[in-house]
Amino acid sequence: MRTFNIINSKFNIQIKNNLSQILVTFTVAILFLRYIPDITFKIIFISQSLLLFIIYINNFFIDKKIIPFFLTVLAYPFFSQDLKYFGFIFLIILLNLFLKKPERKNFKLNNIFFCFFCFLVIILAKSVNFNEYFLKEIFINSIGFLLTSTKYSYFNLDSNYASILILMIFNLFFYENSKKYLIKLTIFTILLIIFTQSKSGLVFYLTLLFFFKSKIKYKNKIIIFLIANLVLFTTSYLFYKNFKNPYEKILLIPSKVHSTPETDAYYDEICYKKKFDKIKYFTDCNILRIDDNKQNYVLLKIFGMSTYLKLYSIGFSLNDLIYNFNEYLLPQSVKKRSSKFLNSNHHLNNNFSAHNILLKAIQNFGFIYSLIFLINIYIFFKKSFNYNFFPTIFSSMFVGMDIFLFASILALSFKKESLDK
Repeated sequence: MRTFNIINSKFNIQIKNNLSQILVTFTVAILFLRYIPDITFKIIFISQSLLLFIIYINNFFIDKKIIPFFLTVLAYPFFSQDLKYFGFIFLIILLNLFLKKPERKNFKLNNIFFCFFCFLVIILAKSVNFNEYFLKEIFINSIGFLLTSTKYSYFNLDSNYASILILMIFNLFFYENSKKYLIKLTIFTILLIIFTQSKSGLVFYLTLLFFFKSKIKYKNKIIIFLIANLVLFTTSYLFYKNFKNPYEKILLIPSKVHSTPETDAYYDEICYKKKFDKIKYFTDCNILRIDDNKQNYVLLKIFGMSTYLKLYSIGFSLNDLIYNFNEYLLPQSVKKRSSKFLNSNHHLNNNFSAHNILLKAIQNFGFIYSLIFLINIYIFFKKSFNYNFFPTIFSSMFVGMDIFLFASILALSFKKESLDK
């Protein structure tokens, strides 16, 4: 009888583990709804969040310390009607309130599944500029030209967000503390970045690699993250003070090279100044006059137009925040601030478009709710070892807060045995 009970217990555990893995797979599969035109990410976010609580149903408990945060967040809709950001903070609060230790059994997939993942990266690659799949474009242009001059994406997302998401999903299925995993991750990342040309994807990989080999405490990782952002903020602030505004609406006669204020500012400040001659290969200065026989590696454009715009926007937003601190206490502060400028929508979508996870939090949540959000992020991801958390937030330093659209994938990325003490 005792033997039967042991066998029955093991059988029930196996069923629960298999069911959990099926639900995790289904949670990821829901992302493919992005390929249906009328399906918004709100539907995907809500569906994945519901599945998340079903997966962790055996981990439920009520943390009374989180109740004050919960009650405060219930008042959020009175200050802002933006459901997306309310969804971000509300989900994190609920996870902290009801989950004690969000752990689950990890997948153990063989090389066939790894090859399948690589295959999907190839067949689902869709060019950003021409909205055509890679497998269709290879009949028009050479593979070498496409892979060095064209950015591809997935799930109809920005290439940077898509890269981060896909690497998170890869880890969800393959992460383990072994050299074999690192080899697979490296191969997969190279393949993915060849298509997406994503700097954020590269940062994700390098961050994961660094923390994988260097066993650093959770608090110290947070400190490193804050220092990295401080360096970025200082650089951006100096950039904003010393470089031309790329968003200034000035009527200029367009030339063969210049056509917008953004390109004019970029060429005047970067391309036409001799002090930047040594880094010209890493800029967009010759992108419109590129030789047909030369390849344009998008990934190498470290000091390209997008970097110029992001640094300026972060610097502008930081400067506005410093001098108008009292106006950033409550949600939707950035909309109220931008409304005080002429062409408010132009300012909101350009000058205030700070592609940084911390600044975006303050701009949209305000200082009070940002503090609540960040405290709960800290508490939740400290509960156990999460292999996707730090690579994700580091790679989001130049992206923004929309990375929390993938909060369910992040919340499923806890490893059973804690390696991060």
